[in-house]
Amino acid sequence: MIRTLASWTLAVLGGLALWALHVPAVGDGRIELALDEVVGDGWRAEAVQVVLELDDHSQAKWSVSASRVDLPGLAEPVRDLHLKCTGQGLHSDRLDCSGLQLALVIPGLGSVVAQGSLHWTRGGSTVLVLRQGRAAGGRFGLELRGSAGAWELVARGRDLDAARALAPFAGKGGEFAGRLGFRLRVALAGPGSAELSAHLTAADLGFTEPAGLHEAQGLGMEADIEGRLVQGVWEATLRLGLNRGVFYWDPWILEPAGDPLRVEASGAWRPARRGLELDRFWYRDAQALEVQGSLRLHLPQRGTPQIERLAIDRLQLRLPRAYETYLRPALIGTMLDDLETGGRVQARFQLQQGKLSMLEAVVGDLQASDRMGRFAVQGLDGHLAWARGGRRRSRLAVEGVSFYRLATGAFGLDLVQRDGGLELGAPVQIPVFDGRLDIQR
Repeated sequence: MIRTLASWTLAVLGGLALWALHVPAVGDGRIELALDEVVGDGWRAEAVQVVLELDDHSQAKWSVSASRVDLPGLAEPVRDLHLKCTGQGLHSDRLDCSGLQLALVIPGLGSVVAQGSLHWTRGGSTVLVLRQGRAAGGRFGLELRGSAGAWELVARGRDLDAARALAPFAGKGGEFAGRLGFRLRVALAGPGSAELSAHLTAADLGFTEPAGLHEAQGLGMEADIEGRLVQGVWEATLRLGLNRGVFYWDPWILEPAGDPLRVEASGAWRPARRGLELDRFWYRDAQALEVQGSLRLHLPQRGTPQIERLAIDRLQLRLPRAYETYLRPALIGTMLDDLETGGRVQARFQLQQGKLSMLEAVVGDLQASDRMGRFAVQGLDGHLAWARGGRRRSRLAVEGVSFYRLATGAFGLDLVQRDGGLELGAPVQIPVFDGRLDIQR
């Protein structure tokens, strides 16, 4: 948007300035130009007014204003645009302005004002610097440099009102709250080549939406994004940390307890085949859950996403917090939605074309008992292994199992994989009442 806005301004101002400087009898004077509409490549401006004052030393005072500017990427137009520069050099091949003043109204964001400088040459070189900018109740600054199709934007902001800064992303009836800060760099080096890096911070971030399915309160957040576009493929890395507050995404409620919740992901988006490839993703809740793996996903323009490959290299559950936070909300309405749990679980597995191809799990002192007294498992230890087309062995030992009034003593299970399923590899003797139950197969 900034690049397009700068190009529009320079097109209007530069054309008028070059015309005026080639008129031999201008001398000291004032030129005013009013245009109902100006249309360019992807942009459109209404009620444009340009004022240019020149003296014999090529010193100029100029201003550009427009009541409405439609820019690509914005659903609503920019309004009340005003650019003003006083006492600066205006030549046939360049424009130098070190006293630029900017004011405009951006939809959702509101009033934006800034001071800075603008340097432009007829050959296409542009340097725009904005300082002491005010927007969304906070401050910002930026530098835009470009020539011959290569552009670089560096911007910073602090103490921005999230309600205004994020209004375009709130959706119908949604609302943000809190304060934001950011550092952003975008570089374009010709068709099909770009770089992006950003650091975002949020304090007391909140969000509500009418359906009540998503909500956040008092979030403290830091995020880093790095990306690049190479031959039409976007490669990116994301790092995100939530260090306080409450985040609700139906049916889960996440609340950092001591250590931050952390997310990392790196991968590529391949638009030619609509493929999302995550070489690595990682989620860590130090008190409950850690997940690390990779994903290859096909996202058709119509229809549901298709998992081509999912590999979970590490899944670690720490009970009871993992059950209360991550499992129980998804089990509401089932017999497993009200358990007392304990122990730990580690696992890894793979899905190929949506089907399980490998599973390994290790459990340690797993406890799970229904609070209504219907069933319980006590002291489950061991490992479980399965692989498509393989012949794996598993071993589990349990201190006891109960189902209503039926309770067992300790016993073990030896399991072997056959024909894609699991079977007993040895007879099992289960202590029950004053005797035992023998199971051969």
